[in-house]
Amino acid sequence: MPQIRHKPIRHTAIEYAPSLAFLLVYLLTENMRLAGWTGTGFALMTCITYARGSLSPHSIFLGINIYMLCITPLIEAVYALDMNAAGATLNAHAQPLLFVSILVTGCILATVSKSGFLNIPQSSGGSIKRDNRILIGVSTAATVWALSFDSSRLLQMSLPLILLFATHRALAARVTHRSTERHRVPQDRPPE
Repeated sequence: MPQIRHKPIRHTAIEYAPSLAFLLVYLLTENMRLAGWTGTGFALMTCITYARGSLSPHSIFLGINIYMLCITPLIEAVYALDMNAAGATLNAHAQPLLFVSILVTGCILATVSKSGFLNIPQSSGGSIKRDNRILIGVSTAATVWALSFDSSRLLQMSLPLILLFATHRALAARVTHRSTERHRVPQDRPPE
């Protein structure tokens, strides 16, 4: 199994661009609608990059970008259909719904992808299943936290995101370590 390499910074920047664009536009204009559509546009470009195969998605960023692609058009459509109460409810819970998107994306990856939720090739099916269970458990906890904790928007969103990315990073590091351990040449004999 080849050694797993980290993505170049430009790939990470492409995946993070929709969130960054959303935040920058919102902070500069305080216009949530404009920020939402900006994030949607960047998410569309990122998802096209995924679909063309020129960028392998990080599983958590994939969930975030699918969310960014869908949430603003969904809210706009609900309001356009004159369903103001549903639109207000959706708008009020839009931020925590990010974790629902990550959880659903992870469950789909765990079901249909050979690499599972971690989205990193592994040689052992048991390892993939274990990593799937861990990431789905953490995603579920993050979703419950975000939907139930509303006294601080910063803690509501940042704590679960930090936990998700840290768990993903730790599992990816373990896969990388296992992969390099299998291919290590013993010191007492020359390489073949």
